[in-house]
Amino acid sequence: MCCLVYFVYFPGRQAVMALSLASGLGIPRIQAEVDRLEAKAIKNADFTAAGKHYLRALFSCFAKGGRLTIVLRQTGAIMDHYLSSKGTPYKTGTRIFLKNKKVQGRMAGLRKRVLDDFKKTGKVRDEYSTPTFYLPDPSNLDSMFGLYYGRLLVRPKVVQGGRLRLEWRAEVPWEWPTYESQIKEYKNPHAKHTRVPNALSLIKGKAFGLLIDDGLGEYLVRLGLAKPFLLYGEWEELI
Repeated sequence: MCCLVYFVYFPGRQAVMALSLASGLGIPRIQAEVDRLEAKAIKNADFTAAGKHYLRALFSCFAKGGRLTIVLRQTGAIMDHYLSSKGTPYKTGTRIFLKNKKVQGRMAGLRKRVLDDFKKTGKVRDEYSTPTFYLPDPSNLDSMFGLYYGRLLVRPKVVQGGRLRLEWRAEVPWEWPTYESQIKEYKNPHAKHTRVPNALSLIKGKAFGLLIDDGLGEYLVRLGLAKPFLLYGEWEELI
């Protein structure tokens, strides 16, 4: 029964691919194909139907695999939305933000600004926000794979009893960097990349993980396999 469920969840080519991505066995074979497709994407070359199918299967495995775990569950759901090509804003759970020490630090800074204004004048502005910053932080593994550059904003409201209700919102445009932008900024199309871990890499070292360019993730959009969107989260706090 378990095998049947597995093959339903990972149909066709995804079944073998998912096992390799999870265990680390067979990663050199996948790495070779990824490298080949990356080289084509850098040249902006045409992709065959087989190449598109391979990328679709690979990134679907990332999404499904993430959703099966506890630590990458939100990332998996976010990737699913990217691959759906809907392009609509996507509201995610707050854990990926609130369990993130970097976000906690930015929240503390905004909270202080609100309280300073309130203590000095008895009033607050309609909205306070951070500049754009890099949200991923090792304190939350989900954020390392699911977040990117974004911003935090808070809308304070004075409520009964003279307290403040802080209406928080985190916004992260889910757009991958292009190969062209990396060449322009770093002179290297592979400057931004991700090492996808697996069981073997956890034992023998991260070099056994799958190395994949961020630029390839963006190239999915050009191939009609994905669409950028605005990722956001919202929560409230009473102080």
